[in-house]
Amino acid sequence: MWPRIGLADEAGLRIEEGRASTDPTTRTSDERVFAVGDIAYAMNEAAGASQKVEHWGDTL
Repeated sequence: MWPRIGLADEAGLRIEEGRASTDPTTRTSDERVFAVGDIAYAMNEAAGASQKVEHWGDTL
């Protein structure tokens, strides 16, 4: 099941792989908008590629 990206698409945000494309800080193609969670397709600098962001791990 894909995330619901209708609002992001209507807002004109760049969509990749069915998600809102972001930079490493989760900023979208509109510098005023951030995307997190299931809707984000974020650039992961360590991996050198964009990846789905479905949840965050806990660090202790």
